[in-house]
Amino acid sequence: LFPSSYPSVITVAAIDKQGKKQKDSNFGKNIDISARGWIEDLKEEGTSLAVPRVSGLIAEILMRNKDLSPQDAFEIIKETSDPINDDFYRQGNLGKGVIDIKEALERAKKRGVNVRVAAPIVPENYKVAKELLDILNNI
Repeated sequence: LFPSSYPSVITVAAIDKQGKKQKDSNFGKNIDISARGWIEDLKEEGTSLAVPRVSGLIAEILMRNKDLSPQDAFEIIKETSDPINDDFYRQGNLGKGVIDIKEALERAKKRGVNVRVAAPIVPENYKVAKELLDILNNI
């Protein structure tokens, strides 16, 4: 049994620049959600870049609204995910879809919650965090 199979673990697949499953990404019925697995100007790609997008979005939702649980935040992310134009997705192997950061944050607002802007604490020079902050600053 792999750690990703435990119910309390969020399993993430990576999507490439073409919007398909990234070639080395994990996939299967135990995947919960997918996220972009690449960053402009970097050669690296894969789930190591996709996972921080999901965890960072959960953290941002929770920092903006202290009344939500981590499970609530993840439900919002799944509810607002976008479909993926990929056979792996159509076969149920890439989770609920690819995260939609703006829509997830908008959905959190529509739940009648007190949403506060806060910057996530992340390592400096980490481009995923910069992209997330750019999106958040434009909402």
